[in-house]
Amino acid sequence: MILADIADQLSAELIGEKSLKIGFIAPIHEAKQGDLTFVLENKFVPVALQSSASAFITFKEIDGLKNQVVVSNPKQALAKVINLFKESIESAYTKNHAPKISESAAISSKSHISDHCSIGTNSFIAPFVSIGFNCHIGNNVTIHPNVTIYNHTLIGDNVIIHAGAVIGADGFGYYNSKDEWNKVPHVGYVKIDDNVEIGANTCVDRGCIGVTRIMNGCKLDNLVQVAHNTILKENVALASQVGITGSTVIGNNTMIGGQAGIDAENIGSYNIITGKAGVTRNTPDHAILSGFPAWEHRKELKKEAYIRKLIR
Repeated sequence: MILADIADQLSAELIGEKSLKIGFIAPIHEAKQGDLTFVLENKFVPVALQSSASAFITFKEIDGLKNQVVVSNPKQALAKVINLFKESIESAYTKNHAPKISESAAISSKSHISDHCSIGTNSFIAPFVSIGFNCHIGNNVTIHPNVTIYNHTLIGDNVIIHAGAVIGADGFGYYNSKDEWNKVPHVGYVKIDDNVEIGANTCVDRGCIGVTRIMNGCKLDNLVQVAHNTILKENVALASQVGITGSTVIGNNTMIGGQAGIDAENIGSYNIITGKAGVTRNTPDHAILSGFPAWEHRKELKKEAYIRKLIR
């Protein structure tokens, strides 16, 4: 498909090469040469300017960005473009692995395993687990009762998923048209690397397009929400009731306390974010943050001490 055809489908302004051939769509962190990606908010403009993507769906004209399709309703445009490429995306995911279930895997007769799945050696699938189409589960994996794993999920070795967790549900993606909420299709997947533990009733949403990824050594407590296209880098630890918005990257070895909320594009490595903090902007490495909006923990302590002194 050429870029001009996509612009026509969206009734949008095209800035750049009309005959450019688009092979695939990808999220902004993964896009490469030949891909079309999306810049839906201001916070993703710096990432877009460093991207290898060949073309961009944008919410406004962005200086320095080649081959833009500028739209008035970016999430509606996202939904339309996903539907244009949906069949080719599904076909690509099905080639991720060859289906095979190890003879040494212990699978409850009360679980459901869909077609084209692979399960590695010494893995244990407890009763009432549901595993969707084209999933890969590695070696020495333990999946406790009532876990739901959606289509195309990839799970590495030595992973533990506790009861009631949901891996790969659709993210919270909608656009408003004529005062009605319309769904943005989610055609991505979840990839969980080795040595990850996911707590009870935790939810990890699949990517809208592309991947939501939990990297090696991450530990997630109970009742955590990881939204679509979020990337947790190695050895991230999230306490109970942490919520992370979509397309956020959490750096290596960052620890986040209970009930904290993260709404930023990039959280640095080796951060400590205290409980109930609300992070609304990008953070550097080795930061200690608290409060809402979150800022340096030392400043938050001084603020609280000053307020309490005033009250006394």
